[in-house]
Amino acid sequence: MPPDYLLPLLKSIETKVLDIHTEFPKLSSKEIEVVYGKLGKYFKSCISNKGAEEPYTPSDRSQALIDEILNVIDEREEEELDAFIINNPETRHGEHLIPSLSHLYIYAFKILEKSAKNWRKQNGPKGYVNFIQGFIIRES
Repeated sequence: MPPDYLLPLLKSIETKVLDIHTEFPKLSSKEIEVVYGKLGKYFKSCISNKGAEEPYTPSDRSQALIDEILNVIDEREEEELDAFIINNPETRHGEHLIPSLSHLYIYAFKILEKSAKNWRKQNGPKGYVNFIQGFIIRES
């Protein structure tokens, strides 16, 4: 189970995944997993390279997912929804303080990528999508 401080961010991202899946019903769990990996690498490169380019994929549905997840993150930043987590001694990643939003996003995308892979392997090409549909709907 992810740490409580990450749950609102994860829910925002997974809700957007479901929105994009509605628009692109052929979007598979594997594609979502790959997008999460690309976004994790992107935020990792943002830490060391301020001019990092946003991830790109030739697939319309995967690119739409990337764009919309980045929009969700931008909205959360504008509203400062995750700002309280940064350098807060009460919200640690293991033993470490979370020094930036980019670090927070890296942690989030690692969790999401692992979850997508797990549910895909357990329940097939739509396993992750089916899991988050049930999970997000139950919480709403």
